[in-house]
Amino acid sequence: MKGKAFEKFCPMIFSRILCPVNFSAFSEKTTVLAGSMKGVGEIILLHVINKDKSGSNHGEDITTAEHQIKAICEPIVAQGIKVRTIIVTGKPEHEIPQIASDEDVSLIWMRVTGKGCLHDFFFGSLVHDVIMKSTRPVIVIRSHPE
Repeated sequence: MKGKAFEKFCPMIFSRILCPVNFSAFSEKTTVLAGSMKGVGEIILLHVINKDKSGSNHGEDITTAEHQIKAICEPIVAQGIKVRTIIVTGKPEHEIPQIASDEDVSLIWMRVTGKGCLHDFFFGSLVHDVIMKSTRPVIVIRSHPE
């Protein structure tokens, strides 16, 4: 394999990882797992406040998200990995691929619950949308019932 895409993504696949988080317990475990991979240079934690949420006070949502995302950073920083956070308002299926491109990440690291119709069973609707819209590699971490 040769070429610009191979040189950028393959040898340093874990150099800059974008981890979308929704503050569930599994989401937090998924980000810690990303930090345990060999060769991780930086993890960017992304929380998207869904602008379709009706009756929501986005200012309060952002403040709450800032506090919650700091707690997720601590175990990753303890592993010696650089962490940045981004909180935006929008539609996750649009924001995740866009921010991945804007931040020039080498990989998107996502969780999936696997509920819904057939493609949701295998990927999850949000994960499916991100895979279809993204120009970056996506690793999908499946959840398991606990």
